Amino acid sequence: MHGCSCSSYPQLLVWWCRVCVVTCLDSRAPFTAPAHALDLSLPAFCLDFCAALVAVLGFCSGLIASLDLPPHPPFALSCPVKPHVHICWSISMSCHGDVIEASVDFPGLRVPEASAAPPRTGLETRDQISASFLACPAHHLALGIRLSGASLSGRDRVARAWTAGLWAKAVLEGRVFTPNRTPPLDLRSHFYAWTVDTADFMKCSETTMHDNVTAYTFFKISGDTDGVVITEENGVKTYKLLCQDEYFWRPSSCRSDPSKCVVFVTGGDGWDIPHAPQRAAAYNMPFAIGVAASWSKYLEVPGKYKSMYFYWWTPDDSFIEMQPTKLILPTYDAYAWTLSDYTTAAADIKTAKIVPKDLTIMAPDVVKLLAASLFDSAAVDSMMLNMKTNSLTREQAACAWLKGNDVRWNMWIPDSTKCDPGFGLYDDATEVFTAQRTTATTCRACLPGMLSKAYSDDSGPTYVCEACPAGQQQLGAGEMACDPCPLGTSKLNQSPEECALCPAGQYQDEEGAFQCKKCPPGTTTMILGMKSISGCGCKAGSIDVSDLNSPLRTAADCQACTAGLDCPTMSTVAALKAGVSPVGEEFTPMVIEGYFSTESKPIELFKCSSPVECPGGKPDTCGGDRIGVPCGECPAATYWAGSKCSGCTAWSAIGWILCIALIFAGLVGAYYFLNSAVTAKASTLVSTTCAVGMMINMLQSLGIIGTMTVGWPVSLKGIWGFLQVFTFDIDGFAFACIAGENPVARYILLVLFFPAGLLWLSLCGLVSKVKAKWAWDTTKLRSTMGQFMQARVLRKAAAPHQTGLGMLKSREDPVFRTRVGWQRVANSMLCYVLIRTIS
Repeated sequence: MHGCSCSSYPQLLVWWCRVCVVTCLDSRAPFTAPAHALDLSLPAFCLDFCAALVAVLGFCSGLIASLDLPPHPPFALSCPVKPHVHICWSISMSCHGDVIEASVDFPGLRVPEASAAPPRTGLETRDQISASFLACPAHHLALGIRLSGASLSGRDRVARAWTAGLWAKAVLEGRVFTPNRTPPLDLRSHFYAWTVDTADFMKCSETTMHDNVTAYTFFKISGDTDGVVITEENGVKTYKLLCQDEYFWRPSSCRSDPSKCVVFVTGGDGWDIPHAPQRAAAYNMPFAIGVAASWSKYLEVPGKYKSMYFYWWTPDDSFIEMQPTKLILPTYDAYAWTLSDYTTAAADIKTAKIVPKDLTIMAPDVVKLLAASLFDSAAVDSMMLNMKTNSLTREQAACAWLKGNDVRWNMWIPDSTKCDPGFGLYDDATEVFTAQRTTATTCRACLPGMLSKAYSDDSGPTYVCEACPAGQQQLGAGEMACDPCPLGTSKLNQSPEECALCPAGQYQDEEGAFQCKKCPPGTTTMILGMKSISGCGCKAGSIDVSDLNSPLRTAADCQACTAGLDCPTMSTVAALKAGVSPVGEEFTPMVIEGYFSTESKPIELFKCSSPVECPGGKPDTCGGDRIGVPCGECPAATYWAGSKCSGCTAWSAIGWILCIALIFAGLVGAYYFLNSAVTAKASTLVSTTCAVGMMINMLQSLGIIGTMTVGWPVSLKGIWGFLQVFTFDIDGFAFACIAGENPVARYILLVLFFPAGLLWLSLCGLVSKVKAKWAWDTTKLRSTMGQFMQARVLRKAAAPHQTGLGMLKSREDPVFRTRVGWQRVANSMLCYVLIRTIS
């Protein structure tokens, strides 16, 4: 034959295999070997030839892609063989379009056509070669030599044959099965007949074999309609695996003849039941699948019968003494498993060495030991077998393994002075880091404030820990370099200490500095560790008047705060205007209660007559809804009611009109009632009138004194407040409701009120002379004017205090100049009237 393309002659190969099996196992038919075959007994050759054919078919079908073969034959390290490679019956080395991979160690496994083996070359005998390949018996090895090593010589020839021989051995042991298009193998010569005790097993109805999802998935993937029981109720179908004897599910390969089945036992409620039936159907494996009745039965059944398949996991010592062999299945297909197709092997579970995160720092030698250690499944199985066979504890079994494998684990022990990056040489005796390997006993992670520096001597490279230099620090442990001191800090000398924060009055705007910079004169810092000169603010009692947002600003421009302004440390005009400081409430400058400043000129202060009018705080803040500078006005259509601005009403204007009319009428009446005849002795009425007038004048004077901006004792404030009634402050009587909200006009009317009264009396005196009998006496008229003038003099004294204009830097205020001007006009008029009266 010149080859199959891995699918050209599958039925022919299977037919030859079946002939060999029937001929050799049953010993009922002779078999004539080809003329070019080696001198082997017919049964051995039949078995080997059949096994090789099945192995080749398995490789070419693509279903057998995984085999637990060691990485190289025992005692043949010079001839490594790459496991899990494709074998193809063709020089083309192509299987279903898959190209066989080549490697440096093993370029691929080629199986040429069978031919007579040429004379062997080399110095080794057949027995010597067979002995060095213990996993492959001599008659398997002979087959491999004929099929895969005919064109090779020496140990290479045997190494290539070794893989094919192991596959033949795996086939005969029942570990490799052909796909479902191939009739199943008859394994009755390798396993006991179908004879089990059903008391050792659970009924299928008690396991997941009757699970609807499991059974339906099997039916969907395998298409084995005879292997499931389908019931339908109300249009809903239910599936369960068919157990003909209520205990075992059997595939089609042995469903009709239980004697051809091999028991497959699992535990629990049906471990591996979703997988095992699919694989038995896919690969014609004659498995009678059953579930052990209990955990104890699960441990007992595999040893109770001569040979069977069973579900198991490793590492575990439950069946370790039986030394079971793993069933070979196609390599795990992740996509197929997502479709619930479990005919391939399960995914390998990767093992890992997990240690606490800090262990690499606290115990680096332990981590290195664990990283270098290698415990394969064979080592773990040997320890478990020893522990179970000799009734040892885990510690004893592990200790025995260590004593017998010192050559192996001695390579794991790390050099205690070969430090990794981030570590440094350390002397346990003195408990200090050292710079010499001769004085070091181990390696330790470099502490914060240190860096790990490369070091080399005759013993090789390592690392040492050094303190960070000046201007640098390291906050973490096990670092390779130090970091520059951050902004706002400095470090003068080499040490493991952290960089120190800049003290008060200093800052640092550069990294890696040795010393901090001093703030400009007159400024300081609020906190430690200031990072720029902008953090240097004015000291208490001064305020920064510079524009904080200006790109040209380099430092604070501090000016002394005047009376009426509270300036804590770090005060700025911006904080004064905003009423809040970015560095905290206690650092916010503000106008003191009783003072006022404008938004445009926040540091020019006005002193108010009452804290009610000027509560302080931010500039342009007035109390009682007052407005103007300095809080001396009420809004339009309102008047000052003593504590706040109240709204005007119609009666306010009418009342003032009536009041003015009554006042002028009263002046006329005063001429007649206040001027009595001159006598040598004062009458009782005259004495009483004079006494009441003097008392009112005294109370008025005391009330005027109370309005002065003098720091009176608290106990007198109530008395002064009562006496202010006698000052006749007409602004408190809704005067603005008739005079208007303009303070200049209102002040003019107020100043001209008394001159108008004098003019009114003069006018009445002139009018009275129209008739002689009505004519007023000039002396009496002057007396009436004099008494009216007395009230005006006291009211005039009070005027400067009640205007609220006792202020700083206020002479340029237009309102102030207007009021003072009209007051001078009024004074001039009063002087004129007084002179006329006296004359």
